Amino acid sequence: MTSKQLLITISYSIASILAIAALAAVFLSTGARHRAKTEHGKLARLENYWGYFVTGLLVLLLALTIVDIPYGKSAPRIAQRVRVIAQQFAWNIQPSTVRAGVPIEFTLSSKDVQHGFGVYEQNGKLIFQVQVPAAGEHVQTAVLTFPKRGTYTIDCLEFCGFHHHLMTATMRAQ
Repeated sequence: MTSKQLLITISYSIASILAIAALAAVFLSTGARHRAKTEHGKLARLENYWGYFVTGLLVLLLALTIVDIPYGKSAPRIAQRVRVIAQQFAWNIQPSTVRAGVPIEFTLSSKDVQHGFGVYEQNGKLIFQVQVPAAGEHVQTAVLTFPKRGTYTIDCLEFCGFHHHLMTATMRAQ
């Protein structure tokens, strides 16, 4: 856990505890025997102070967390494009050799049924998967960066027919 995540966790915990305490105070102060003794002006001021406190706390939490919002940040610069066409029971991957460490935009389509595009490292660890829509549907676009040089295995992860288990290919990252 990073220091920022720890700070956010602590802040939200404190805010939650204060909110529970405030709810308990409101619940306990709403008894009928206290109504006659309480000044309404004093309660109105307390409500205003509480409102200012909660608003300030929410603004502080927003300020602490807004920098981690992923929206509006620039996407990685795509230097490589790979076209993948799936069909029972083969992959057509052009080009099949790419550079490691550089983002790759995969454009995935199918000539027939839906397929699952799964990328495995040499040790058999699945590092990426995405659905390839069936023919006539939209083309799927996905971005992946091969972390290191080597040969990666591409397998179909969606049952596409009797020879589904034969639907495999390789890509090289140099």
